[in-house]
Amino acid sequence: MLTGSPGPIGVYRPIRLLGRGANSVVYLCLDPDGSEVALKWMQVATPELCQRFEREILTLERIDNVHVVGHRDHGEWEGRPFLVMDYIQGHDLRVYAPKLHQRPPAERYEQVRSMGRTLCEGLEHLHRMGLVHRDVKPSNIIRTNEGQIVLTDFGIVKDLDQSDRTEVGMMIGTVSYAAPEQLDGERVDTRADLFGLGATLYYLLTLQRPYADQERTEGRPPIPPSKHEPGIPADLEAVVLRLMAHRPEHRYSDARSAAYALEQGCGEGVPIAGRQDALRKVAQALRTAESGESICVRPSGPLGAGKGWLADMVRQGARSRGLAIYEVREEASKEQAWAALTEGEPCVVVDNLGAPLPEGVAVIEVPLVPLGLADVRRTVVGIAPKTRDPALVADRLRRLTGGIPGLIVPLISRYTVDSELQIPEVVESPGLVDAFFDGLEIDELDVLGAIALSWPPPDAALIEAVVQVPAGPILEMLSARGIIQESLGEWMLAASLFRSRILDSLPDPEGIQHRLSQHRNSHSQGFDGAPEAIESLIERGRQRGLSGSIHQALDDLKRARDLSKGLESGRLEAESLQRLGLVRMELGQSIQAAENLADATALFRAVGDDAQRRLCHVLRAQISLDLAFGSMPKVLAALDRLMSLEAGSNRRQVDVADGLMHSVWSRVCVHLKDANGRAFRVRAALERVTALDEEWQARLYLNLARAAMVLGETAEALDYLEHAEESAQAFPLLAWWVQAQKAKSDGSPSDLPTPIRAFLNEEEAQNLERLAAGNESRSKSI
Repeated sequence: MLTGSPGPIGVYRPIRLLGRGANSVVYLCLDPDGSEVALKWMQVATPELCQRFEREILTLERIDNVHVVGHRDHGEWEGRPFLVMDYIQGHDLRVYAPKLHQRPPAERYEQVRSMGRTLCEGLEHLHRMGLVHRDVKPSNIIRTNEGQIVLTDFGIVKDLDQSDRTEVGMMIGTVSYAAPEQLDGERVDTRADLFGLGATLYYLLTLQRPYADQERTEGRPPIPPSKHEPGIPADLEAVVLRLMAHRPEHRYSDARSAAYALEQGCGEGVPIAGRQDALRKVAQALRTAESGESICVRPSGPLGAGKGWLADMVRQGARSRGLAIYEVREEASKEQAWAALTEGEPCVVVDNLGAPLPEGVAVIEVPLVPLGLADVRRTVVGIAPKTRDPALVADRLRRLTGGIPGLIVPLISRYTVDSELQIPEVVESPGLVDAFFDGLEIDELDVLGAIALSWPPPDAALIEAVVQVPAGPILEMLSARGIIQESLGEWMLAASLFRSRILDSLPDPEGIQHRLSQHRNSHSQGFDGAPEAIESLIERGRQRGLSGSIHQALDDLKRARDLSKGLESGRLEAESLQRLGLVRMELGQSIQAAENLADATALFRAVGDDAQRRLCHVLRAQISLDLAFGSMPKVLAALDRLMSLEAGSNRRQVDVADGLMHSVWSRVCVHLKDANGRAFRVRAALERVTALDEEWQARLYLNLARAAMVLGETAEALDYLEHAEESAQAFPLLAWWVQAQKAKSDGSPSDLPTPIRAFLNEEEAQNLERLAAGNESRSKSI
């Protein structure tokens, strides 16, 4: 329970809670001039803690550096000291790191180098003043919205010119990021901060805390970062590991030397976003081989998907570990690789043929799928950061290329000038396009012609009637090449760039068009592919999802998404993806739901629909909370999304996003133990609930109920659930979620009703019941 008044603190008026530590809280406040400041106020005021607090104040008064948070004022209120600092609009690196990992690897590695060099500048300034920070870690470093890096929290700073206040044997710092000499309670110098810098860069590169899975025994180095992510450049990894050397004399001598080392080797990496799953599988394969077991890595995907890149990542990782590496590209190279797999020495084989393996050899499948719109946009921003309307440009680029990296990169390179990508009306096809069509026979080209000239997309029966040859094997082969894709039995081109190449190759395009007209009516599925028909399909998917007909809903919405791509309708595709994400949220498929909503966000941004874009952000924040399980970075990631939406909300007409935003925020406040903040968010949500339709009212009340349930406020939770039940009467799946939360309040089972269970397989049904019965991280009284 917070002590003290939530009202003014001296002359400063709190707006909201920014953070909470073991002994203090930090508020965003307004000063007497109306400027925003950050105010840190002690909550536990023991003599020792007050002494530390005073030392932090005196330190910040001395420092004047752009990379160190600025001191504004200090004083005492209600018997406890407070410190007023510049309010830095941005995110601490603990929150920013997951965002960074959505960027292309080349951009990510360069950002880590850049942030490391900037931190070295700030640390060098401190060290010249005879100060040691002693708590350099991601949560104490803020990246501003403009990309500046600022060091904060000087609560345990040490002045080397003064006698050591720390008793010998007393550990000062944070275990995962503290230098060994700090852990042992020994005297420290500036090189302890270099260890914290290295540990922070380690986290930025891997999203793993150093030593998270191993004991910090004397002299043991951390697991090399490349074991978590094989693509990390070798020189960058070497800098991080030297910064984290066990003995101070084995680290860099000073921050300037570390900055120089980080500056070397810039520009390495791969300029494509959306490859983290593949890198994790590569890391898994390399760990298996290191344990003494031979392993086969088998990539799959269309031409241009990145099989060569994947092989490079495996090769780089294997060589750095001293492992034998073989790559199978044709039959001639298979014999040597297969022999190595059976000889008993650990090795890694990258198999591009997919041939049967020797008995007992483990295989790791690595699917390389085309990029979604969100990852195309991240790639564009990473390679061409000055691009205007990057969401709009990325949408066009994705439609042209089908998200295939081998087509994306040449177009970005060709049409980027001075870091700005401008795609002309007429696009020259990359050379890789020809490779997709190498060796195709007349029948195969005719099949492609039937697909390219047909709308709505044809099924196999119509294609066979037009080309008059068995279409099944041809369709399978063309799909494997990545030229076409199937959607619920219908076929369409994977990339619009292919269309002109196909039409130029057809010996008789007019004949194919004529036969399509002849056979279309007899093979019609009663769907003309018009925008109105796609809208109806989205609405049917919505209704089916809410009724519990999950698989039918997914089929409708996937078909609407794919048909929208064919029509090049960004709005319809965004609407289908948003609803697809919602259905998957309710099925417990949180990762897939987040991907759908990320693409929908980018599309709504491209078409200028701010209300729906904001709603997607709120839903993504809710998914972060659903996945949190007590993980503070995920809670803070959700808070980050919500904070970006609140600006201007009082000037807008109330919409779904505003109401739902406050209900999700109430859950965040529970995790942050912010009672006042939660009370405000609950009031704000209830003030807006009547502006929502019944579906969204039910969702809003469910969020409020979940927050109350975590706190053990059962009566309050049940009151919200009664309102949710009333709103969800027409929506069986939402109604079941209400009943599941009610059952959770008294520990009774929340079995799915038979009509809903009938639409799911057993694994899906059990997963959904587990999800409903699961416990959000319980907080103590706030």
